[in-house]
Amino acid sequence: MKKLKDVLGIAVYTIEDDGCLNGLWTEKSLKGELMNEIAKKIGKTKKGLDGEYHDKYIDYKNKKYTGTLTIKQDKIDKSYFLKWEIKEPHDLNYGGIGFKIEKQFIVYWWKE
Repeated sequence: MKKLKDVLGIAVYTIEDDGCLNGLWTEKSLKGELMNEIAKKIGKTKKGLDGEYHDKYIDYKNKKYTGTLTIKQDKIDKSYFLKWEIKEPHDLNYGGIGFKIEKQFIVYWWKE
């Protein structure tokens, strides 16, 4: 279990009607500045958040990142586990836990 000091940032995604996740995120180093992230489900659209997504975002230095976001729901407490595997421009791995509230998906994340 990660401790609060390990948490790098938070994200709030709007769950779009087509299943895409449109996110706003920030991390400690950004001092409240918001960045944007888009995640589009891979394969046939399924109901729910579980699955793999193409993930893209631009950081505060306008550097573009692409990779995969995997989301899996915990069947016991209904939280979600997240794993980002960013391949471009370099390898980065993040983990996270999220909670769905209607059309919003709130996530906190850390570096793996």
